[in-house]
Amino acid sequence: WFQPGAVALHSEHGSFSQSNARKMMKDASIVFRKKWESLLQAHHVPNPHALSKHEQELEYMRAADLRARDPTKANILWLEQAAPNPENGSGFGRAFDNLSVVSDLGHRITLVLREKLTPDWCDNLCRSRIADLGVEMVTGDWK
Repeated sequence: WFQPGAVALHSEHGSFSQSNARKMMKDASIVFRKKWESLLQAHHVPNPHALSKHEQELEYMRAADLRARDPTKANILWLEQAAPNPENGSGFGRAFDNLSVVSDLGHRITLVLREKLTPDWCDNLCRSRIADLGVEMVTGDWK
């Protein structure tokens, strides 16, 4: 049953002391690493602080998109004149559907728009629909 007026209160380390919490987290991390060692080595993103600034930025982007870890998926640079907003009719609905299909296949898409993104062309709902596809959107001048 859902009660929209409900409030949850949380007391940090209310069941035990902070020093005990640190020990428990340290012990749990050792167990976790032992249990998942093979998967962590195969899939874990390297420590970004040990990388160059440029490599750090790339790793942060990869960590933000789990699809980046799948070598069978493509990185696609998708160029459009304007945001593919289905509400604007014509081919924009089809362009959005195409983005959706390619994204559903698991490919990583960077959508680059020629025209400036304005609220009258693509409002917050439009932007959310594109972002919900997992599509990175870059706007601005191509000059």
